[in-house]
Amino acid sequence: MLLPLLLATGMLVFGLNIQALIMAWLVERLPRLAEWAVRGKRVRRFVGVLDLVLLHVLGAAMVQIAAWALIFRVVGEFHDYPAAFYHSAVNFTTLGYGDLVMSPRWRLLGPLEALNGGLVLGLSSAILVSTFGHLRDARHGASHGLHRQSS
Repeated sequence: MLLPLLLATGMLVFGLNIQALIMAWLVERLPRLAEWAVRGKRVRRFVGVLDLVLLHVLGAAMVQIAAWALIFRVVGEFHDYPAAFYHSAVNFTTLGYGDLVMSPRWRLLGPLEALNGGLVLGLSSAILVSTFGHLRDARHGASHGLHRQSS
């Protein structure tokens, strides 16, 4: 039981670091992206900023799902990567179908990956709310002739 816990802890740290790096990169750019989105008041630009954020958040989640799948292969739970990836995606998204079950030795990895996925969902929601806030603030400032000072 100790080895799965240690492995899962490493994966959680790895996954949350990936998510944190993506979030930091996005948060650093959000004010400029929001100001760009309100120039010309084009809906396409708002959608473009949201698409950019979503693609980065989803990309980070996919990297984590792929990494968990690799771990499942390395410990010998799956013989082919597509099955490992599918099982990982089911765990990460907390669907829990139960159609593929890991051996007793490694099955603790499933709920710990689900914990990882739940944390990522919360962090992803936070960055999306922050994006909407930046877009709203930029639009409000633009409609009142206000411009943010960049520091």
